[in-house]
Amino acid sequence: MGSKTIKCKYCDKYFKSPDDYAAHLEKHHSDLIPPDMEAYQFYYYLKTGKTHGNCVIDKAPTSWNSKTKKYNRFCDNPKCKEIYRNQFKNR
Repeated sequence: MGSKTIKCKYCDKYFKSPDDYAAHLEKHHSDLIPPDMEAYQFYYYLKTGKTHGNCVIDKAPTSWNSKTKKYNRFCDNPKCKEIYRNQFKNR
């Protein structure tokens, strides 16, 4: 198959998109997905090895964003967003 396909790490199926692969993981390999992860988050983990993100300001762990399908750029500390905003203004 072409280089743009994704091979399942647990069986011999190939997928054209990460969304298709995540749906496959959820349907056929749900027992492998940790209870604190969504299917797409598990796909992201398989791809990158990351179980959390890091805040761009203080490097604290960040949570998963289901809408963007990535980890958030900022932790839950509101000061981090404020610091980033001030850095942006000063550039």
